[in-house]
Order: sequence, then structure tokens, then C-alpha cells
Amino acid sequence: MNLATFDLNLLLVFEAILRERSVTRGAEALNLSQPAMSHALNRLRWMLKDQLFVRTPAGMMPTPRAEQLALPVRRALDELQLALEPETFNPSAAERWFTIAVNNYAAVVLAGPIVTECALLAPRIRLSLRPSGTLDLPDLLDRGELDLVISAIDAPACGRGTRQPTAHWTFRPSPTCLGSPFPPAVKICGLSMPPSRPMVNRAQ
Repeated sequence: MNLATFDLNLLLVFEAILRERSVTRGAEALNLSQPAMSHALNRLRWMLKDQLFVRTPAGMMPTPRAEQLALPVRRALDELQLALEPETFNPSAAERWFTIAVNNYAAVVLAGPIVTECALLAPRIRLSLRPSGTLDLPDLLDRGELDLVISAIDAPACGRGTRQPTAHWTFRPSPTCLGSPFPPAVKICGLSMPPSRPMVNRAQ
């Protein structure tokens, strides 16, 4: 069989019927109509040259061919789902550099606590602090050369390219803190933002 011509969505149909033992319940699980589910099953039967499921008083029971396919299909779908899930960030185990642009205020008031907190919660993380004064901050965020900006710039000015900042927080009396669209440096230190500092999520 040529995998390029095979509709991989049919594997979801197969797994749903196998799990639910019912075309109707399988359709509900996939948010499909029953006619659409039945049509998909017929397509799969034709492509695999097997009945796959037989209607019985106990429900749609798999044929020997379907039973043979059950474990490999489930494993493939599970691995694909896992691969598509966002990676969970674990500060204590992470090993990477984070580049943070800071203005004079942030360098004096925030840099010390950030470095100290990171040393406690993320000992393998390395921080590179860069003065923000002469940098093109939106461009560097867009290109992923900065992970975090703490500077006196207007939030709407950031992310002017194809990407938008992951989030921004407004500090009082401090300026704006902006995260890049790449792995969020804010999380490395386990920093918590109190309710008085609202977070604006990245625009999709």
C-alpha cells in the first residue's frame, strides 16, 4: 500500500470503532455524523480489503485482521499525539542559555533576584543579560535571539514581524516585560506574577 495515498484520518476512525465497539459512539467521539463515520469505515474496508468490524449483539467486533492492526495503530497514534504535544518545561532539568535584554532599571532592581532565583530553581540554566538601550528589541524577539525583554518600550511595538511575543506583563513602577515566541524564559525562574500584573497571552 502506498502510504502517500492513504488517508491517515481513517486510522482515527478505526481506533474509535475499536475502542467504542460502535459506529455511533465512535462518531460521537470524533465529532462526526454517523453517515460520515460509516462512509469512512467503508473506505477503510475497501483500502484494507477486509471487513474489519462485524456487527454482533455485543457490538462491532473486530475481525482477525483488525485485531492484528489494533496494537500497531494504537501505538502509532499515541506516539504521534505525544510528538505533537508541547514539550513540558522542567526548570530543574533544563540545560540551555536564555538571553534577556534589560534596561538600566531592570539591571539594578530585577537582575539580581532573577539570577538568584534561577540558581535555586534551575541550576543548569545560563543567563545572558544584555543592555536593551541600543538593541532592536522587536526584531530580536521575532528572530528568537532574545527570550525575554525587560525594558521601557510599548508592548504593541513588539513582535512587529510575523511572530508576536508570547506574553507581556506590566510592572509598576517598572516598564514592560516581554517574552519571545520561543521557549518562555519567564518560566525558568518560576516567577509568579500577582493579579495586579495582568498577563496578555500571545496573539494567535
